[in-house]
Amino acid sequence: MDGTQLNLGKHMTTTRKVFNNFFLSFLSRLTAKAGDALLFIIIARLIGAEEAGVFRLAKSYMAVSLALSAWGLHDLLIRELATRQNEGQKYLANYLFIRFVLAAAGYGVVLLLLSLNLPYAADTKTVIRILSIAIFPEALFTILEAFFIAYDRLLPPTIAGFVSGASKLIGGVGAIYLFGNDLQLIAWMIPTGTIIGLLPFIPASRRLFSQLQQSTKFKLDFQFILNQLHQISGFILIGVFYNLNDQQDTFLVSIFLNETQLGWYGAAQTILFGFSILSAATRIAIYPTMARFYQESRHKFLDFYIKINRYAILTMLPLATLVSLLARPIIIFVFGEAFEPASAALQWMIWEIFFLFLHIPNARYLLVQDKQKQLGWITGIGLIANVSLNLFLIPRFGINGAAISRPIIAFFNFSLTYLWVRRGGIEFNLASTIVRPLMVALLMAAIIILLRDESVFYAVVFGLAVYVIASLLLGTFSRKDWYYIQLLYKKRQ
Repeated sequence: MDGTQLNLGKHMTTTRKVFNNFFLSFLSRLTAKAGDALLFIIIARLIGAEEAGVFRLAKSYMAVSLALSAWGLHDLLIRELATRQNEGQKYLANYLFIRFVLAAAGYGVVLLLLSLNLPYAADTKTVIRILSIAIFPEALFTILEAFFIAYDRLLPPTIAGFVSGASKLIGGVGAIYLFGNDLQLIAWMIPTGTIIGLLPFIPASRRLFSQLQQSTKFKLDFQFILNQLHQISGFILIGVFYNLNDQQDTFLVSIFLNETQLGWYGAAQTILFGFSILSAATRIAIYPTMARFYQESRHKFLDFYIKINRYAILTMLPLATLVSLLARPIIIFVFGEAFEPASAALQWMIWEIFFLFLHIPNARYLLVQDKQKQLGWITGIGLIANVSLNLFLIPRFGINGAAISRPIIAFFNFSLTYLWVRRGGIEFNLASTIVRPLMVALLMAAIIILLRDESVFYAVVFGLAVYVIASLLLGTFSRKDWYYIQLLYKKRQ
């Protein structure tokens, strides 16, 4: 085997590994969160927009308290344990302990907030209290997920995610059909389902420890805990600001508008569910490879960075265009005619995903440079800008104002990290990369606009067909890219 073939083999092995990690990470997060999303859709269709709004608000409280108590432990555990795999028992015991204590503090903050004079009905506060109990099993789930990612074993989290999502969905639907519109009983299904989802981790952990020799034991070490906590200041900033940025619009909508409008806004956010899972899976999949390439070779790192940007543009630009132009039929198909006001919000909101995907390689670049504090402050600046913009837009334009703010702030955050990348000497001209895909997307948009009133199905089929053909003709999607994908999927001989 000559040197060229050897390098190609190594390159494709890395590519397959990234692809496999992406697929399993996406599947894990999709199955874990799909139960919540489908349950929201069922509540919206069977019970109504007002109850769906209350459920969405309760989910937001739980999500924020979970995120604020995370402290970046997920990312830190992956980074530290990946190079110390013989110490897995020590890391698992102590990280689970830290995460549970922080979850208890997060739940305490929820109870404190609900004791204030917030404009919520008593029943709404009860639903929030019940659903937020899920912070405890969800916190343990995230640590166990990170633990298996550090060992490059993503199948156990995928199975656990499926069990969790299915349990929530089956329990919630069963509660609706057996007990009617009792939202409090439905809310109990979220923490219950997550607890059930933890069970597959038990045999998977035993199997892992039986296969890999361990030099430490499963016990608490408070000096070790303090050492770990000293490393996470930058990760805390990123986690706190990022998740507040992601959820603050829901809280502001709940304060300025009513539960029905919050339900409409939650419907538009639910459509974004799959795209946000894609974004999270991409972050997880590319992070280890970017970190390794950054240490090994500037050429390999730059090549990988450019590929991630190109493929993000090639995939997310047509998808965002498609959803934006077909927002109304998508909303009506999923939620029914009563949720038609959510379609305008979705038309704006979907473009946040496009800029989030462009932001991913830039953010990972900062992390591999050990610049997590700088990334945290960039995210914090974006949070301040987002809250300020929402305070101006929501009272004037309702849920559409909140939806408009999301892509604006996503573009703002991306721009700041892109400037940092350019300042760091990464020579990548985004403008020249996006010109031809944008031309092709505009052509696709014209086809969809012409056909959507006649048939949504034909609009989608012909629009995507035009995008693919035009991409090939204009060289947006090159033969090299096609050959690269063929190698990716080719079975090993």
